[in-house]
Amino acid sequence: MSATVSLAPLYKFGGWVVNRIAVGLNGDTVRVHLRPDGRRKGFRCPNCKRRMGKMRVRPRSVLDLPLGTASVVLLVFTAYQGRCASCGTIYTFTPPGLGTKAQGTDRLKRYVSLLAQFMPVDKVPRIVPISADTA
Repeated sequence: MSATVSLAPLYKFGGWVVNRIAVGLNGDTVRVHLRPDGRRKGFRCPNCKRRMGKMRVRPRSVLDLPLGTASVVLLVFTAYQGRCASCGTIYTFTPPGLGTKAQGTDRLKRYVSLLAQFMPVDKVPRIVPISADTA
């Protein structure tokens, strides 16, 4: 009996699903491609809950937690910006836990913070691909 192991459960972001996972040639880089789930029929205004039209579509990538021997893990997705015709709200839709201009996931930030509690900050870049100043 063989079992297929999926990494998708590690990348659960509400309303978004893993489209594909690409591993670099040396295994030191992983790209996790996310897309909005198929059940979503357009985007809803966070204020009035009405459908929003798309204004801008922009490809994005942010750093995530290391995975096995891959120190660089990038979440790759498309950020959608919309404007609500009803209330005028402009909102950018990204996976939960990612700010509109964030360069890393919230869980990566918590991990770096935890590492910094137990080791010198200038050593954190040996584990996570960020600068000591960022840590």
